This record gives sequence, structure tokens and C-alpha cells, in this order.
Amino acid sequence: MTFNSIQANAEGYNYENLMHRAYQSSSTRNPGAHHADFENLIRAEYGKSPVKYLPSFEKQLEDIKKYLNIAFDKFLKMSNLADNHNEIKIQKDIAMRANSSDVLIEVIKKTIELTDAAKTYF
Repeated sequence: MTFNSIQANAEGYNYENLMHRAYQSSSTRNPGAHHADFENLIRAEYGKSPVKYLPSFEKQLEDIKKYLNIAFDKFLKMSNLADNHNEIKIQKDIAMRANSSDVLIEVIKKTIELTDAAKTYF
């Protein structure tokens, strides 16, 4: 992906949507559940961060992967997703080995599809 601020924002909201599903909450107060966390990761990767005080891309990637790991663990505890647990585990493994936002974007999109049964919080 080449950097596009509109696309970065959209991917940030996909990430936030996934985190809302994992926490079964529409609150962005859960750690790492705000769209800006992922959008900032993309911006840092492409050297387009609007501020200099944000952590490096590597540190942000580490943090996002930590938050995604928590989300995957939550999904794997949901009985209504039992039919998709194997595929969710595969996506978790891919995410934990990711070294770019592009890989995480694909994982997030696939996991949103796999967790459709968990979108009951709205």
C-alpha cells in the first residue's frame, strides 16, 4: 500500500470495529481500541506522522500486536465463534508474525468476516 491519509483513516476504523467486537463494547476506552492507534501506526510506517512525539513504527507495531493478541484471545473464548476458532487462530498467528501494517490490514479484514457473529453489542 502506498500512503493515503483517507485509506489510513478507513483502516483505523476497521481496526476499531474489530476491537469493539472483541471487547463487546462500543467504548474506545479499552486499551488500544481507538482508530487513531492503528492510523498512527500506518502514518509512522510511511514517515507521515503529524507529530514527532509518537513512538517509532516498531514500538507502535509491537503495541498493536499486543492489543490484537488480547482481542484474538477474547474471540477464542466466545462460544458463538466456535466454528471459526481454527481460522481465528491462523489469523492470530499471521498477525503476531506481521512486520507491516499491510499484513495487519488483511488480518483485520479477514477477522472481521470471521467474527460477524460477535457484533451483538450495538
